[in-house]
Amino acid sequence: MAAHLYLQLVILTGLFPYIEGLPFSVRIVNGASNSSGRVEVFHAGEWGTVCDDRWERYEAVVVCRMLGYNYSTGQPIYQTTRYGSVTGPVWMRGVDCNGTEDSLADCSFDGWGQVELNCNYPATLFCYNVTGTDIHIRLSGDYRPHVGRVEVYYSGYWGTVCVDNYWDYRDAVVTCRMFGYSTGQQATHYYSKKDPVWMTGVNCNGTEDSLADCSFDGWGHGGYCSGYPAGVFCYNVTEQDIDIRLSGGTGPHVGRVEVYYCGYWGSVCGDNHWDMRDASVTCRMIGYSASRHMYYTTRYGSLTDPVWMTGVDCNGTEDSLADCSFDGWGKVGHCSIYPASVFCYNVTANSTIEVRLVDGAYNHTGRVEVYYSGYWGAVCSQKYNFDDKDAAVVCRMLHYSNGRALSRVSNVPNEPIWMENVRCNGTETSLADCPFDGWGNVGYCSYQPYVTCFNVAGNYRSL
Repeated sequence: MAAHLYLQLVILTGLFPYIEGLPFSVRIVNGASNSSGRVEVFHAGEWGTVCDDRWERYEAVVVCRMLGYNYSTGQPIYQTTRYGSVTGPVWMRGVDCNGTEDSLADCSFDGWGQVELNCNYPATLFCYNVTGTDIHIRLSGDYRPHVGRVEVYYSGYWGTVCVDNYWDYRDAVVTCRMFGYSTGQQATHYYSKKDPVWMTGVNCNGTEDSLADCSFDGWGHGGYCSGYPAGVFCYNVTEQDIDIRLSGGTGPHVGRVEVYYCGYWGSVCGDNHWDMRDASVTCRMIGYSASRHMYYTTRYGSLTDPVWMTGVDCNGTEDSLADCSFDGWGKVGHCSIYPASVFCYNVTANSTIEVRLVDGAYNHTGRVEVYYSGYWGAVCSQKYNFDDKDAAVVCRMLHYSNGRALSRVSNVPNEPIWMENVRCNGTETSLADCPFDGWGNVGYCSYQPYVTCFNVAGNYRSL
């Protein structure tokens, strides 16, 4: 009777004290097998959650040992709801083990049910027994046999390799040689993560026969790993000519730069080195006399594997991109999602310069575009605001007596972008007579001028 009244008191007060005589145990739930999943503990007659703050390797080792696995095995899985969200009472938070405890209840923690702040993620882990099996490797997640997510077979399970600051082309070379290829590069495609994560901090020098011979943090001993597993693109080096093309554009003169090397079309990284000199060499290779490079755009597609060239740095006189300075074929350091992109054209002698207003509510108002060398293109107002003097010149070209600059339009213009930093004094007869940075010599642009034209008499002219 007394015990019954005590339990009633517990429910009424909302406290969760340790009740002597009731067992404490752990279990793993919602995993694909009984070796991985979300950790739950049985306390005070009810299963509940363990919060994953401070959840690290030693805590996972203690839980796995409670479940009958080898003494020092167990891998935490950080900040995930792959195996379900926080459910039921949160029994334990701030768990801090040294790894030698027989039970999670013997570790330091904040107290039963003492959860003052929200718990965003439940504690999650992977348990295993160390076996004497050989190390195997495979690629998965891609339809091509030479491309994919790197997976390693260890202690009876296939697991992933973590991409961190160490994973680079040297690690990819070692991986690809294990498959019989002569070389390889790290993949830019982000494959889905798969537990367990067997290797983190892999740091090969490129001469090893196996990933297991490289320096790394130890089997299953990795700390926090981002959501991206290591991927590679493997290939054999062959002697052949270098070819080039533009992809993803509206025609052969515009798009993402791709290079053909060793039997595969691949990307060129559009990093900080990529500029008008590199674009000039590219466009001459495909038969154009002039070019415009583009900054940080995926308008013509994202970076795709393989990435053949990074750090391209031409002086502008080369006959081929392959003659320019770059980091080496397939030697990819960090490259963002942005591929190198260009707009190629032929300069037309004595080309007529025209202007027009587009995207306006009326034909006397809109965004300024210029016709040059056969193409309509944008005017950029990134560095300096396009002012009333510039607008007056545009409007006189359209046969109005005057004009006024309105607010800048904030969007990335379509290619080409012909003019930037236009600085008219207001008396010029053409926008081409005003000082500006040169045809197509435009860096990153996200603002365009918007003007309205009028006649002094107050009557708008219909075009």
